[in-house]
Amino acid sequence: MNEYVQYLHVAELMLAEAPLLTYALLPFPNPLLASGPAQLTLVVSNSTTQFITVASIAVTLPVGTNAKNLTASANGIGTAVPSGWNATGSGGVFTLTPATPEAAKVGPNGLSFIFTGIAVNDEPGTCTIGITEDASSPSKPKASRSSGIPVAKFPATFALSELSATPLSVVSGGSAVVLWNGSPATYVLSYDPDGNGTVPHVVGPNGPYTAPNLTAPVVVFTLTARVTVPGQDAPLVIQRQAVVTIIAGSVAFTALPSIVGTKGVTRLSWQTTGTTSCTLDPGGLSIPPNGYAYAVVNQTTVFTLVATIAGRQPIAAQQTVTVNPSIVAKPAGNVVSLVGKDGGVGLPGRSRFSPTGGGPGDPGGPTTNSTLTVGPLDAGSSPAAVKQILFRGGTGGKGGPGGNADGGEESGPAGRGGTGGRGGDATGELTIRFD
Repeated sequence: MNEYVQYLHVAELMLAEAPLLTYALLPFPNPLLASGPAQLTLVVSNSTTQFITVASIAVTLPVGTNAKNLTASANGIGTAVPSGWNATGSGGVFTLTPATPEAAKVGPNGLSFIFTGIAVNDEPGTCTIGITEDASSPSKPKASRSSGIPVAKFPATFALSELSATPLSVVSGGSAVVLWNGSPATYVLSYDPDGNGTVPHVVGPNGPYTAPNLTAPVVVFTLTARVTVPGQDAPLVIQRQAVVTIIAGSVAFTALPSIVGTKGVTRLSWQTTGTTSCTLDPGGLSIPPNGYAYAVVNQTTVFTLVATIAGRQPIAAQQTVTVNPSIVAKPAGNVVSLVGKDGGVGLPGRSRFSPTGGGPGDPGGPTTNSTLTVGPLDAGSSPAAVKQILFRGGTGGKGGPGGNADGGEESGPAGRGGTGGRGGDATGELTIRFD
């Protein structure tokens, strides 16, 4: 009979006019466990723009041994109150009163009261903490207003870890791994990967779970556990949350030097995040997300890098390299010449019937690819001078000398000098490396 009366009392509280202040309960541990110790923090806040004057706040902790009660006994329950407030207890009812007129006026800073030393009873279920407020505001008369806050008591053997996400910051389009460990229950993990709506996923009591293709600015993962308790109309519910921030694509693009001489060299460098592809103009070249390249600039040129990002507008970055004809090469000493070797010596003549001339000169070189290492690129915004590099085939080698006359029975004529070798062709590829 008492339990039925208490249920009606709670229902009446919930149907009454809502309190002027807002009340929330923070349990510790979370969730509360049957047969275990507990602490409750009552957070009182003012969501209006007016000061609310409080005469008293009565907090009722249901005392009894059944599932709808919090504790079997109120003995040993202590209270911690903010400065300027008092607390008195009688049974399971704790009355909180301001000690000064200043404390009675609750503004935007709010209040918090802590109830310690609570021994949760042995029955899992849901109990309702009653709140009765005696208060007024400039627009509301002084009156008694009540509400109830449900608090779940889970089975003593239930456990659920916090929800963690790795990494906490993900490049747009990337993945995050969500991890948890819990007792047997019904679990649903919900999150909105792309800003188009929350999607629920039925999961087990233990992670991990990999969430791919995250593009929304912020992704909030909510793990909901539901535990069915015999004799209860609805399951006990507890939630855990983790937040992952999505890093939108970014582009850093530089060109140094930004002023060069005619046919000058500039170094293009770029770093991007969250990109699926990148192109570089002029030329529409496909480039990796991060890298550098050297460009020969014949005239003032605007270089444009466009980074494509999954689910977002592409990001473009530009750098202008200006050609200044007054910037000229330094004096001699910077010309690179690759020279062919000399021709071989001709064979001597042996007789008039087989005169032998000198051997031909070897061809110039090189005709293959070459690598040239020079000093560091002048990367100032206005370089004072440029370096001149000449890549050409080497000079042909000299022809070999003519053969000597034979001093035998029939003297032969002297052999002719060999022909010079041809010049080398500059058909190879020259690779320039800047130290």
